[in-house]
Amino acid sequence: MMIDLLNGSVVMGGLPLAAAKGMLEAGKLRALATASEERSKLLPMVPTTAEAGYPDTIVLSWYGLHAPTGTPAAMIEAVTEAARAASLDPDVQAIAATAGGETAFLGTKDFIQFLNRDLERWERTVTTLSKR
Repeated sequence: MMIDLLNGSVVMGGLPLAAAKGMLEAGKLRALATASEERSKLLPMVPTTAEAGYPDTIVLSWYGLHAPTGTPAAMIEAVTEAARAASLDPDVQAIAATAGGETAFLGTKDFIQFLNRDLERWERTVTTLSKR
């Protein structure tokens, strides 16, 4: 996709920020929108697809920590607190930004809600596209 964008074979495409960051900074690509609910801290002047009227066009890369059923609550709490602290650490945030990412933290209940909303959004997308 990157090569085709740069040589003009295609005029628009979707890329992860980590892949596009260097070309955006060099002025070789122009960001039209980010596929997120909120504007990126790394590209605050770039509108979101939701702002452009496409609220279901949200694609997020995320990482989550999971544990087997039966993991002791104290262990889950310790890992949760370590993850929360890491997400707030300026050094971790800087490393993520260098790679085109942003840190965020959701506790267990909020993460489950996020996963359910994301699943519902993708189910709607697949259903809509399969009807075409």
